[in-house]
Amino acid sequence: MLAASAFGCDGSGEPTPSGGSGGGGGEIADGGSTSSNGGSAGAPPTGGGGASEGGAGATSNGGSTSTTGGSSEGGAAEGGNGDGGGDQVLPEICPVPSMPDLYPGFFPPNPYGDLLDADACVSQPHDVVIVLGCPNQDDGTPAACQTERADIAAQLMTDGYADQFITTGGPVQNQYVEAETLRDLLVERGVPSSSIFLDPLAEHTDENLYYATQIMTEHGWRSALVVSEDAGHLVNTAVCDSNCCVDLGRLTIVELPPSGVKIGHYALYPEGQEIAQAECDWIEQPFKFMCTNLSTRKACKDNFQL
Repeated sequence: MLAASAFGCDGSGEPTPSGGSGGGGGEIADGGSTSSNGGSAGAPPTGGGGASEGGAGATSNGGSTSTTGGSSEGGAAEGGNGDGGGDQVLPEICPVPSMPDLYPGFFPPNPYGDLLDADACVSQPHDVVIVLGCPNQDDGTPAACQTERADIAAQLMTDGYADQFITTGGPVQNQYVEAETLRDLLVERGVPSSSIFLDPLAEHTDENLYYATQIMTEHGWRSALVVSEDAGHLVNTAVCDSNCCVDLGRLTIVELPPSGVKIGHYALYPEGQEIAQAECDWIEQPFKFMCTNLSTRKACKDNFQL
């Protein structure tokens, strides 16, 4: 069963013309919906609601967002103009499998094995790259995870996937702001500082995605590629935090050509099909090991604490 995500495709995954304009999108909610920790241990449910051109409407705005050329509670922009300095990608629709179809069976998924290949639709340019934070070393120098994430993100620009960036992460394990270190690493790799927008507040992956989504919405961005050097982080943490906690868009982990890098394809609602409760019921079951930290998250709509 296919759910829907950003960009326009027919059932074969080939791009189709968009029916709408590249507008700025609507307001977004101040979080997403957590789903219950239930779900039977029976056969996985099928279907993420099916591909749809419509999706859900926007709801009221909340939370904090960044401002271009300044700072606010949600983050600080590094410069540029009101739209982030780049051409916005037209919001369209891409069909992607539901989470039970992506992660079937009664064992945890193997994020280091073969994942979903990005089809021609998902492989189109995105509005922005979100680089998830991880801590600096205690002396302030970049950690290996930060340099690897910056390498991946800069290569995405080289390959033509996006030219705007959001770095996200606060001073979680020491006094060094992860988003600032990631910004500096991107600049060293040739990314213009005016194309980098910061979230200096996030402490966990759910907050990375929540605050990054606020920045996306402020700039009218509807699609993002989500970067971590660890596929386990993406599959076993980010998928649940995005889809079953923050719930402002659908995150699907794919292998992106030409390198086969494992990356998150993130489409805000309504360009991304809303997550069905049955999808979260399936991946939240303990034997999947995908939502083990859900009860501690602060950016979930049903228990929003930011």
